[in-house]
Amino acid sequence: MAEHNKQTITDVRKWREVFLRTPDAREVLTEMLIDLHFFDSVTTPEEMALKNFAMWLLFRLGIFVDSNVYKIVDTLSTIEYNTMEE
Repeated sequence: MAEHNKQTITDVRKWREVFLRTPDAREVLTEMLIDLHFFDSVTTPEEMALKNFAMWLLFRLGIFVDSNVYKIVDTLSTIEYNTMEE
């Protein structure tokens, strides 16, 4: 088992195999992130705990790691905003 806040590339590959390999896996991950309030402003300690778990999950997937900070921002900058209300 990987140490807290430390993981190997093999660990990341295993997690990615489960949550990112197929469209169904990505759909499940998306639904989990929604249920864990990842995209929400949280107001209760319970919601914060769920959101923290979502962030931990993204860490295990090798996404929320220090080396990806600029990649994450670059990716966010490509998302269209045409669905926002005026």
